[in-house]
This record gives sequence, C-alpha cells and structure tokens, in this order.
Amino acid sequence: MRRFFWPLIILCSAAAASLIANSSSQTALRVLFTFWFLLVCPGMAFVRLFNLKEKLSEWVLAIGLSIAFDVIVSEIAVLNHLWTLPGMVNVLIGISAAGALIQVLSSILKRKQASNEFDRDRALE
Repeated sequence: MRRFFWPLIILCSAAAASLIANSSSQTALRVLFTFWFLLVCPGMAFVRLFNLKEKLSEWVLAIGLSIAFDVIVSEIAVLNHLWTLPGMVNVLIGISAAGALIQVLSSILKRKQASNEFDRDRALE
C-alpha cells in the first residue's frame, strides 16, 4: 500500500486543485492549496520514478521539476494567448495525473516481475 501513497496524494491534490481553480472562492486556503499543488505535485509525480534513496534529494528535485513544468506550461500559454489560471492548472493536473498513473503501472510491473523471478527461482530448486 505504501507504493500507492504518493500517487494517491497527487491525484487527491489534483482533484482539489481543479475544484479550487474553477471556483470563485477568494480564501487564503485557495492560495495555500494551489501553491502546494503547483510547487510539489507535478514534479513529485515523475521524481518518484527515479527511486531515490534520500528523501531530501527527492523533495528538492520534485520542487525544481514542478517549477520547470509550471514555467513551461505558462510560457506556452502566454505565447499562444491562451493564459487562464483554470486552463493552466488543468494542464498541470493532466501532467501530474499522467505521472501518478505511470508510478502505479511501474509499481505493478515491478511487483509482477519480482513475482515471476521468484517463481522461476523456485522452479529451479
């Protein structure tokens, strides 16, 4: 279950960010939660695939990659005269959801591969 922790956090954060970005609420909670999503989730969705041992390195890379995704998406939107907050957040939600899905599929494939290796080793005995 631990392997699904971050994908679940990312997908729940993405769902909440979508609701918040598309609402007309002007609370401080909106700003804090949108900041959390934009700063952590897009990068963490892909950094977790590297299987880093050090958590600090994972967090630093996730924040850096998130900022890079944010800048690239916003730059593309501005250059194409398509800049809207809900639109940009929705694109980043898609990027984050894709990364979370890749994490889940990767975890399932690794587990299946480990199980096949165990069965093969057992058959050789």
